[in-house]
Amino acid sequence: MAIRIEVHGKEREKTKYSVEFRCSSCGCEFWVDADSLGEFKPANYCDLKYNCPECDSSSYPVDIMENSRIFNKHKWKPIFWQIIESPFHRYCRICDKEK
Repeated sequence: MAIRIEVHGKEREKTKYSVEFRCSSCGCEFWVDADSLGEFKPANYCDLKYNCPECDSSSYPVDIMENSRIFNKHKWKPIFWQIIESPFHRYCRICDKEK
């Protein structure tokens, strides 16, 4: 007889995501964590708006990734994941995980 546990009685902690933005005026790129963005669905991250921290003009979202991969104590990990995984593949993986 095989047993497979689906839910362990504890509520699963929600994964927090960071979004990369690109400024439309000065062209700088920056990551914003989930705490600063508030509640949003990862599938609809393209609708998010955030002001550039340097010139305070509007910016548009470019990429999405897990908080733990971006805001990490290791400097090489975010670069590693951006090189290894394409933005489209990452978007599909995150949307599948959230279903």
